[in-house]
Amino acid sequence: MKKVIIFGASGSVGRSAIELAKANPAQFKIVGASAGSRFKGLKKTAAELNIKHVLDTRGEMTTEVITSFIAQCEPDIVLNAVSGFAGLRFTLATLESNLPLALANKESLVAAGDFVMALSQERRAPIIPVDSEHSAIWQCLINDRTEIKPFHKIYLTCSGGPFFGQTDLSTVTPHQALEHPNWDMGAGITIDSATLANKCLEFFEAMHLFEATKDQVEIVIHPQSVVHSMVQFADSSIIAQLSPPSMQLPIAYALNYPERSECGLPSPDFSALDLNFRTPDKSTFRTLQVLEHCAAHMQNLPTVFNAVNEEARNAFIRGEISFLRIFEILEAVTSQTRVKPLESLEHIYEVDQSARAMAKSLIHKP
Repeated sequence: MKKVIIFGASGSVGRSAIELAKANPAQFKIVGASAGSRFKGLKKTAAELNIKHVLDTRGEMTTEVITSFIAQCEPDIVLNAVSGFAGLRFTLATLESNLPLALANKESLVAAGDFVMALSQERRAPIIPVDSEHSAIWQCLINDRTEIKPFHKIYLTCSGGPFFGQTDLSTVTPHQALEHPNWDMGAGITIDSATLANKCLEFFEAMHLFEATKDQVEIVIHPQSVVHSMVQFADSSIIAQLSPPSMQLPIAYALNYPERSECGLPSPDFSALDLNFRTPDKSTFRTLQVLEHCAAHMQNLPTVFNAVNEEARNAFIRGEISFLRIFEILEAVTSQTRVKPLESLEHIYEVDQSARAMAKSLIHKP
C-alpha cells in the first residue's frame, strides 16, 4: 500500500486521485490532502476517508509550512495537483523532503524547470509525470525501469480543443470555451486547451523532463485523445501509449511506479477506434507562434509566458477581455520582454510578478 499526500485535492486531478484511492483501498491510503477555496468540502471528504491531515492553503504557503506538513503525514509519495504557478512551492517542498513527486502541476517545470530538475537530482527525489501526455512519453521511454532511452523525437498529441478546425474565434464566449470535447477538467486548464496554451506549457515541460531540444518536440493534433503521445527512435520506429481519456490511468501509473497493477480502469474498444492526426493551425491559434519565440530563447521567457497566460485567461473567464485578446496580450508581453537568464528561485518569483503586472496593465487598458 502506498501512503499518498494529495496537494490540490479539490481540483479535477485531485478528485480523480481520491476516486482512484476509494476504488482501490488495498493499494492507496491518503494520509494528507490540501485545498484552498474548497477546503470545507475537503474536510468532509477527509472525515469520510479517514484522512488524518488536511492543509488549508488559503493561508500563507511558504516552503517551510508545506515541508512541515509533509513530515507530519509521513507519505511514500506526493501528488502535486495544485493549479498554476502556486504549485511551485509544493514541488520544491516535496523534493526538499527527499520524496518521489507525482507531478501534475506543469507550471513548476515551465516557470522553474532548470531549478526543479536540479533539485530532483540533488535530493535523488524522482519526478514522475502525471499529465497524460508526459506520462505516455515516460512510459514509451522507460521500458526497463533503469534509464530514459535515447530518442529522436517526441510527438506531443493535442485534442485541438473545442474550436479545432475553426478559423474565426472573434465571437468565442467563456461558456463555449469551457466545453471541451474529451476531457472533464477545471476552468483554467479547459480555457488553456481552447487557446492551445496548455499544449505550449506541455511543450516546455517536455523539454525539461526529457532533456529535449525544441526541435525534438512536435505538437500533433489528435482529436480522439486516445494516443496520448508518441516517441520516435533513431531507426524511425515509433512507440505510442494508448488509453481512453481518463486521468486515473496516469495517476495510478505514477503512484504505483515502477509497478503496474489492476485498478479497474477501462481498455480501448479497438473496433470502434478511428484515429487521425493533423498539423496544428498556428495562424488561428497564435499561442503556438508565441511558443516558437519562447522555445527558441528559453531562459526567462517560459516563466513570462506562464504568468501572462494565467492573467489573460482568468480575465477572459471573468468576462473582462475577449478570447482573441488572450493571444494579443501574450504576444505583446513576450515580445517586449528582454531575454535574461534566471539567476535564482527568488528571481523567478520577481519575473513572474513583473510579467503579471504587464499583463494586468494591458487587460485594464481602455
